[in-house]
Amino acid sequence: MGHFYEMMGFTWQAKPPKQQDAILIADQVFQQKEGISKLYQFNENDSWCVAVADGVNSSPYAEKASVAVLDSVKNQWIEHRDKDIDFKKVQYKLCQKLAGNPKTTGASSTLALVRSTPSKGHLRIQSLGDSRVYIFCSFYREWSCLTIDHTFLEELRQRGEIDARQEYASIYNGLSSCFCADWLNDVANCPPQRVLLSTNNALLICTDGVHDVLGCGHWPAFDKEVTHKDWLTSMKKLLSQHDAYDNVSMVLLRLN
Repeated sequence: MGHFYEMMGFTWQAKPPKQQDAILIADQVFQQKEGISKLYQFNENDSWCVAVADGVNSSPYAEKASVAVLDSVKNQWIEHRDKDIDFKKVQYKLCQKLAGNPKTTGASSTLALVRSTPSKGHLRIQSLGDSRVYIFCSFYREWSCLTIDHTFLEELRQRGEIDARQEYASIYNGLSSCFCADWLNDVANCPPQRVLLSTNNALLICTDGVHDVLGCGHWPAFDKEVTHKDWLTSMKKLLSQHDAYDNVSMVLLRLN
């Protein structure tokens, strides 16, 4: 019997007046106030792509930016299923769609995605901004982060310039890079990561509405007897108990 991937998406508006997150699973883009998707199943040889995008709240019509970014990712994946997503093309398509209108110029979004590869068990990860990808190890029963945020604070950390004794102002958590509907904005094609996902291990692709409220050390284990829906429902309960204030979007996938 072969291996297969199972995945399910969850989105929740929480307290903001608008839902600015969006989710991509295969060829479907979702943007809802609240909802859990159906359970998607792909065998190990299938081609698929999943992603989350978080419209940057300080930019105009951020909800349009997140959908536009995921539409661009979806179209690239459909056209070239064996290639990494070209972030420069995503940026260009976003500008084509929104930069020409004064109301939507500057609309911005983050992105985190995972896609299949021809190599069994090997997946490719790409991200921009502070949406993240986490991995669950079934042996140790714990979650850990695979991606690095594109923030000013993280840039300082990567250069070894963080002083552990010092508190940094919240401005340092601002994004140093994201997609923006501005022809002057430029994004780099960040090197994709490759991850080998073993049987019963899992990935979570999520927006900052999750990890800003609750660090992964406090997340429930995703044991093989736990369903996707039950885990996502329990995460919503935990986030609510911790006074979640931002839009929340997650895609949970496991190799069975």
